[in-house]
Amino acid sequence: MKPKDIMEPFQATIHPDSTLDTAIKAMSKCRLNILPVTDAGGRLLGIFTRSMLLNLVRERKPLDTEIKPHFYRQVVTVPEDEFYDVEKLFGEFLGTKRNTNFGKISTVIVTDKSGEYLSGVVTKEGLIQYLMGESFKLKKRLEAALEATQEELRRVKLKQHSKYSFRELLDSTPSVSRMVTMAQKAARQSSTILIQGESGTGKEWFAHALHKASQRAGGPFITVNCAAIPEHLLESEFFGYDEGAFTGASKKGKFGKLDMAHGGTLFLDEIGDMSPSLQSKILRVLQEKEFYRVGGTEKVFVDVRVIAATNQPLETLVAQKKFREDLFYRLNVVNFTMPPLRDRREDIPSLIDYFIKELNQTLNTGVTGISDDALGILMGYRLPGNIRELRNIMERAMIFAESGKITQTDLPDKLQSVPNRGPGAVVNMMAVVERKEREIIIEALENAEGNKSRAAKLLGMSRSTLYEKIRKFDISC
Repeated sequence: MKPKDIMEPFQATIHPDSTLDTAIKAMSKCRLNILPVTDAGGRLLGIFTRSMLLNLVRERKPLDTEIKPHFYRQVVTVPEDEFYDVEKLFGEFLGTKRNTNFGKISTVIVTDKSGEYLSGVVTKEGLIQYLMGESFKLKKRLEAALEATQEELRRVKLKQHSKYSFRELLDSTPSVSRMVTMAQKAARQSSTILIQGESGTGKEWFAHALHKASQRAGGPFITVNCAAIPEHLLESEFFGYDEGAFTGASKKGKFGKLDMAHGGTLFLDEIGDMSPSLQSKILRVLQEKEFYRVGGTEKVFVDVRVIAATNQPLETLVAQKKFREDLFYRLNVVNFTMPPLRDRREDIPSLIDYFIKELNQTLNTGVTGISDDALGILMGYRLPGNIRELRNIMERAMIFAESGKITQTDLPDKLQSVPNRGPGAVVNMMAVVERKEREIIIEALENAEGNKSRAAKLLGMSRSTLYEKIRKFDISC
């Protein structure tokens, strides 16, 4: 702080040859207890105090008495442009423990840089008002910082992270291993990815794994279900809004999903259900990497990678003018189609094993496997809900089984009439699974030119696991 920031001008000054009468008149105009004494050129010579004036009056000095012998010539001053610590200024110059009259009158004389010419005065009252004003400003800044910190904490709490990796997908679904190998390459780039397939085929699973395999794995993974959020709320959910954007809006405004996904991945699930007006705004974000909050006037720049998923045929929606063609092509840079379980029944045993391991931890059960009869029924069931339905069936069965193997009686009633393919069919199916797995490993070794470390990385498994598979399937390298 500089003294000139809080000083105020003197309302009156006197000269050494001024009389007592002049001093009385000048003091009556001044609310302070001092009068600066200056020469004709404005140079500060000293101070004349109210107590000196009263003493002269009590002594019945004539009104034409000159004040020259009666003012203090030793004056403590501060230059107007010199930086001072507020506490030092308050304590050193306005304290009551100083042995000078200057300390007792609770003022600070402010001069120009030379220290000779009067600029103004700092009073204790003025300094206290300044401190109160600064304290109020500091309070406001602290409140704003606290609010920003709390908002950031809310954002951190809302941030999601990927739950699944390609290793889990590869281990559980051998028939999609080739697609996984391609996805691992696509994950390293920032291109937009479109995942298509029926409900429950594992599109979100696949999106999680793409994020985890990308350079953005340390950033947030934010999911927006375009079909679950009411259309009139979708825009504010995506872009957030500024203070007072609409009736009922929070006074503090709100961050949107794009803000939360900054530096990470935004997963747009069921994008085929997005309204046409919002489609155009999402297209702008993909093209320009910027957006406006609802009710906002400033551009917000964002760095996100978009992965979209849908169970609807977007090409058909484009032909029907229900989905923007330019947005479709912007999303469809890399495309993956998740096949339904009815077209890859060989995955069912592996998926069941995976779900048993996962659900044993969450349900606190001790299920060790599934009986041939129960597995045969699941192999014969069409599973219209795909992986999601299979997981729900397994959860229900494990709740009733609790421990040991899941039997036919643990399955839902609707499955009791499903034809049992029998142990033989299961054994044959497992043989198909192993044959397919062997083919995938051979292909990975060929792509890696025989380098087992690189092949293991392509397959998403450890090198020791790869060696076990090579021995198991008698693969020559």
